[in-house]
Amino acid sequence: MKKHFPLSLRKSVLLSASFFFALLFTNIQAQTETDTSFSAQMNYIFANAHKSKVPYGILKDYAMEFTSLAQFNGTAVLADSNATDLGAFYEVYYTLLTGRIHSSATGFVKTDSINNRWAGYRQPGRITLAGLFFQYARFKDNAAGNYITVSSGQLYDKYVSSVWQNPYQTEKAFVISPSVLQYDSLSFSILLPANLWLTNSGSSVSNININVNDGLGYRTLTPGTALSVSYSTTGSKEWIYRLKLTDGTYLYAHSKVWIGFYNPGT
Repeated sequence: MKKHFPLSLRKSVLLSASFFFALLFTNIQAQTETDTSFSAQMNYIFANAHKSKVPYGILKDYAMEFTSLAQFNGTAVLADSNATDLGAFYEVYYTLLTGRIHSSATGFVKTDSINNRWAGYRQPGRITLAGLFFQYARFKDNAAGNYITVSSGQLYDKYVSSVWQNPYQTEKAFVISPSVLQYDSLSFSILLPANLWLTNSGSSVSNININVNDGLGYRTLTPGTALSVSYSTTGSKEWIYRLKLTDGTYLYAHSKVWIGFYNPGT
């Protein structure tokens, strides 16, 4: 019987992690550095807005959107469209990065640092993860006219009886991705290095769990501590990541990892 797998999985099997990242990074870096018209347009639109009032200093409406952040908010239904791999991780990260509208935005690192850190942890018998949890802002659906003024293509803060009208609502983005989506061995370790867990809201995190569908259910995934994994069968395994926040709510993300030799012709 012929098996069908998502295109992202087939590509990840055929390309090495380092080459895939290099290709993606080059394309995204070129787009963000050369598309000055987009940057100029955004700066013109927001020239008169009080940027310091944007929660977390990150505004989705100011960003160059490489992906839909709503698909990776931790509460969306887990589906192929939001399965996380190298591409999804960097698309979410760069969307947030280009949404920085004020110096108060924290949690980011230099773009080449992520790749260098990821590569530095590569070793036989281990799959390295990278993850992010960011809170950011977006305009309320009814912001225009009600909470913010639009005039001549520019935005102005709105006041009613000298009281500032808040046009923003906060959202969350949660992603964890393995460095590869195919691994030949049945037994190995996984590691989320502390310096590859990127967040601007660390105080809001209670713990991180992972269920690699090896029969052990959810286990604690502590940044900086390796976790042993052992399978009895090969095939596609769904890794589910669960983030518990200090308010008791949970956010979820997932990846599809092929364990064992992958032959796309079978």
